[in-house]
Amino acid sequence: MKKVFLVVLISIISLMSLSAQSTYAAASQVTLKVKKIYAGSAVKFITSSRSVWEYDSIQAHQVSGLSNIVALSEGDSIYGTFALDSGGSVWHYNNYFKSSKLSAYKGITAIAQYYDNVYALDGKGNLHVGSANSHASPDRIVQKNVKFMSTNSNADLILVVYSDGSVGKSEKYKWSKIAGLKNIVSVYAGFLSSFALDDQGTVWAWGSNADGDLGDGTTIDRSSPVKVKGLPKIVAISGSKALAQDGTVWAWGSNANGELGDGSPATPPVYEKISNSYDSLNPWYFPYKEVSRTPHSVPVQVKGLTNIVQIANSFALDKQGIVWGWGDNRGRVVQNSEWTAVTEPQQLNLTVDLTYPGAWTYKDNGKYSAGVHNIVLSDGRIFVHGYNGSFLYNPRTGKVISKPDFKLTDGSNEIYSLSDGTVLFKYGSDMTRKTFKIMNPDTWSLQALGISFDDVQSIIPLSKERILFLGTRKSTENVYNHAMIYDLKLKKWTALPDMKEHRIRPVAAELPDGNIVVAGGDTLAGSSLEILHVEDRKWVSYDTDFPEPNDINRGTIEVIPIDSEHVVIVAGLRLYTFDVANNLVKEYSTPRRVNYLVSHLKDSQLLLLGESEAYTFDAVTGKYSAFKHPGTMLSIYDLLFKQPNGTLMYFGYGGEFTLKSL
Repeated sequence: MKKVFLVVLISIISLMSLSAQSTYAAASQVTLKVKKIYAGSAVKFITSSRSVWEYDSIQAHQVSGLSNIVALSEGDSIYGTFALDSGGSVWHYNNYFKSSKLSAYKGITAIAQYYDNVYALDGKGNLHVGSANSHASPDRIVQKNVKFMSTNSNADLILVVYSDGSVGKSEKYKWSKIAGLKNIVSVYAGFLSSFALDDQGTVWAWGSNADGDLGDGTTIDRSSPVKVKGLPKIVAISGSKALAQDGTVWAWGSNANGELGDGSPATPPVYEKISNSYDSLNPWYFPYKEVSRTPHSVPVQVKGLTNIVQIANSFALDKQGIVWGWGDNRGRVVQNSEWTAVTEPQQLNLTVDLTYPGAWTYKDNGKYSAGVHNIVLSDGRIFVHGYNGSFLYNPRTGKVISKPDFKLTDGSNEIYSLSDGTVLFKYGSDMTRKTFKIMNPDTWSLQALGISFDDVQSIIPLSKERILFLGTRKSTENVYNHAMIYDLKLKKWTALPDMKEHRIRPVAAELPDGNIVVAGGDTLAGSSLEILHVEDRKWVSYDTDFPEPNDINRGTIEVIPIDSEHVVIVAGLRLYTFDVANNLVKEYSTPRRVNYLVSHLKDSQLLLLGESEAYTFDAVTGKYSAFKHPGTMLSIYDLLFKQPNGTLMYFGYGGEFTLKSL
């Protein structure tokens, strides 16, 4: 169900008219010389030129508007990242293209992040706190005589080292001292376990010890700090990782995803299934119980790392400026591969190609996606329909026609853009009969289609003023394979032969030759695909290797034709190329294993648009190429489409931007 944004329509339109435009041009290839690394919501670098870059497993992207940066916060995927420049000023950014200065901060020497708040330490030892949104408002001083700090939003924890070497903590905004620590020079606020380093190079730890996280040779939880055993003299800490004075790196605790980095096999917890039921109303439902886990309570040396000068969780920077990563790769944070566990350090690719296909024109329109349903009409206008009303927006002219009284009244409704420029409305929930109306967007009038079904699984608008209905059925039937076509011009229904398989919510696309390819969705059809040859009115089934849905890939999202013999199936976190002539399917994971908006770019290339990054994907070679886009907070329910002039456009929660040239 589409995410609902209840935004007042008048404000929406004013945001559109006031938006500024910027154009971003392509650049050349460069090899980064890294000086500092940070690991948080994304791996971040400060280079020798004091510019800021974020790494996405394929390449790094530069953050615009930042220069002379000397420190970063670890960052948050929702609230962005804070940056400190050499003049003591604090900056904030939430995507690659936009950064802003927090004018309330001057003379700052260190920063840390707590949700959308910045903790800033000045030269006098005063610890300030303020929000990224309050650029000019006075901040608060929460502690004095501070020389070091560390924060953890998930744990609601802030640790500070005072000038006398003692340690204080704030849990849920209450400050207290931690007993048993003295002569401390740095601390690390962890989620369940925390760490401190003293001036003799000794590491101390306290908190949960289930995986041997405290490194004291036991699995006993500790409320007071204990010494981590078996370490050489340490100069820096980052969780259960430590950098030794001789440039080696040491690790202990969990090795579920190769976090030890010593080359030994990953040892994830072992679970036993306790129920075959599934609770769709509880997103945290987990029908398993843990049977065993393998703790690693004594530090081991991370394999192959020497001359290391900085660590950040499972990343290390050496004297040559090379960055190494290991451990948990489920989000492809270390490398763009199917490996979920990287058991020994791998070098990150810091040679980046900033050349991307064309330039973006960007409008920062804010959150003007007021609809439950957003669709693109055949003439390129955008129709937004929601509980607060509806509007038509022409992105070429900027003209907006609003209709506040044309409101969505039933959240189960669906709308479809038709090839004759009209809009199809489908009414009815899963338990009620489905009826249909056609809307003329120029007159806002609705006309009944004159037919109804007890159920219809999917509706696919076609060319030549036709609509394909899949899975139509009556209440007395228990079938999901009927198919019908409606001709808008002739106002005529034509029953097609039944599909070979019964399919629940299938997706389909019209090929350039007019035939129609159908893929499974949440399917009863196993791994098969089928193509309707329209002229012959004949279905041809292909028993492919396209997988059935599972917990990682919950069904088909979209089918995108490349030509009449090749299609790409976008399915959850994976892409599948399908060669019709050879009945051949190839599988590819999406970069960073997240969902993307996908559109055909040109030839065999697709454009994948993510929350803060974009990729081209070549359906022939299977290769990705990364580049940047100017939006932020994109949703997979937003729009990515080709305009009538062939240019690609994004419209939605992240604003509006267009790929001007290819």
